[in-house]
Amino acid sequence: MRRGVAGRAAFAASLLALTLAACSDPPFDESKQIGPDPLLPEPRQYLLPPISVSPGEGWKAGQSPAVAAGLRIQPLATGLHATRASGNVGLCAPG
Repeated sequence: MRRGVAGRAAFAASLLALTLAACSDPPFDESKQIGPDPLLPEPRQYLLPPISVSPGEGWKAGQSPAVAAGLRIQPLATGLHATRASGNVGLCAPG
């Protein structure tokens, strides 16, 4: 009985070690990605692709992005408050 428990524990530990080892990316020299003939990493297949979304940040009052000379930028709408209706349907309503 003891041998079975020890064997299962060793198997579980080995499986955990292999799983964690598969999570790390191999070392890659990012400076070789620059230039006319960059060395790119091989494409990888994912069950769920990694997605990185930056948090949205609005402009503070009186601020706006810099634009080329002769152009101007102005808001299309102000005072909007984002809300969620149901599911993936989004609504915007005056704040």
